[in-house]
Order: sequence, then structure tokens, then C-alpha cells
Amino acid sequence: MTKMKNSNLDKIDQHVEAVQNGDGDAYRFVVEQLISRVRIFVAGRSIPGIDVDDIVQQAFVEAYTSIKDYKLGTDFAAWVITISRYQLLQESSRLRRLADYHSKYVPIALANEMEAQLHAGNEIEESRMQFLKECLKEIPQKGRGILKERYESTKSIAQISEEMGRSAGSIRKQLYKLRKQLHECVSIRLAKEDHS
Repeated sequence: MTKMKNSNLDKIDQHVEAVQNGDGDAYRFVVEQLISRVRIFVAGRSIPGIDVDDIVQQAFVEAYTSIKDYKLGTDFAAWVITISRYQLLQESSRLRRLADYHSKYVPIALANEMEAQLHAGNEIEESRMQFLKECLKEIPQKGRGILKERYESTKSIAQISEEMGRSAGSIRKQLYKLRKQLHECVSIRLAKEDHS
């Protein structure tokens, strides 16, 4: 087993030396031999939210760009794992800072947005009520009387129809038309206000 392990380490070192001498294609063999070992190392030490494959890739890229610093005869796998450990620490710190930032920022931003919407909602409601009053003035007196009976005195349609000597169906139909007319009038005025 030791002979086989040393043989594999020797092959890795030969390919690393070839990379150091300018043969970039030799690095493929190194990655193929070590990727599982590095991935297991990173996966076993990762916090939730870390992309293991990204860390492994970053480690191999960093090892490749710094390969001139590697001393032949030492353990290249250990060297790559050390690099991956630092990449993992860096990413863990970044995620913790991000989580800390979001835990502080998101509730404040959400509260500010909700408050802004409430204020905007109040302004819209105030405008809507003002426009409704204006639109009511455009309704003929008889129609305003029916609306007043239905919505201010909260009489039933049957009571209104009895008092006016009309059928309940005709009162419903007139109320529908009046509500539609008011809705259109208010909508047009709100739209004009938005464009000014």
C-alpha cells in the first residue's frame, strides 16, 4: 500500500513539475487524482449555504496560479487541501457577514417599506374620498337620495323600494348603475391626479 501511495505521489509530483515547466495540460492529471479527496475535505467542513464545488474549483485554480511556490517532494495534496481550507474559511466568513447584514437590514427595510405604503395608502384614500364627494355632486338629486337611503341609513333594498313605491329589482339596478358611474368618475380623477 505504501509503495502504491508513494507511486501515486511520485506521479502527481512529476505532473506538477511538468506544470511548473510550462505544460498546463499536465494539471488535468493532478486534478483528476486529487479532486475527490479535496471535495470530501471541503464537504465535511462546510457550513450550510456553501457551494462545495465552487470552493474546490477555487482551490485548484489558486493552486494552479501559485504552482511555482510549491516545493516538489512535499505533499501536493496536502498543499491543495490547505488552500481549500483557506478558501472555505473565506467563504464562511463572507456568508456570516452577509447573514449578519441581512438580519440587521431586512427588518428595518421591511418596516420602512410598509410605513411608506401605509402613508401612500392614506394619501390615496384621502384623494379617493375627496373625488367621491365631488363625483356625488354630479349625480342627480334623485340618485343621490337612493344612495343616501342605502348607505347612510343602511336600509335594506326592500325597505327603500317600499318607501319609493318601486320594485326591489329596479332599485338594485339603479344602485348598480350609480355605483358604476361613481367608480368610473373616481377612477378617471385618480388617473388624472397620477399624471399631473
